[in-house]
Amino acid sequence: MEIEDVLQGRNAAVLMDNNILAADYGIRQLEKICRIGCRVDFNQGLDSRLIASNPEIPEILGKIKWIKGIRFACDSRQMMETIEKSVRLLRESRLKSPVFCYVLLTDLQSSLERLTFLKKLDIIPFAQHYRDFTRNQIIPLKR
Repeated sequence: MEIEDVLQGRNAAVLMDNNILAADYGIRQLEKICRIGCRVDFNQGLDSRLIASNPEIPEILGKIKWIKGIRFACDSRQMMETIEKSVRLLRESRLKSPVFCYVLLTDLQSSLERLTFLKKLDIIPFAQHYRDFTRNQIIPLKR
């Protein structure tokens, strides 16, 4: 949808498209959000891999007026390098909003390592227990 259709005359919108960075149409909508000056919140994590790999994206995201900030996910150690690069690029593009990061708690050591890493980068972590929906139970952390 066009951002104006979502806004319906308002000056802010909460959007649920966590894959907006993957399509040219989505990037054009982000540019339009910058131009019209509305405030937005993507209530799901944006893909930090796309931010790290495309220098145009951090520049656009750095100009947006965020309601709550940008969210990522760091569910494994493999994401740490990408998140670090993305956040560095966003801050270089003058991002003024906080950065949040969902952290899926799996084993104790990996979870602690990721949480400590995010705190050092001044990223606000949001820890989530892994939940097995096939058995409808929360899986305890492995030691």
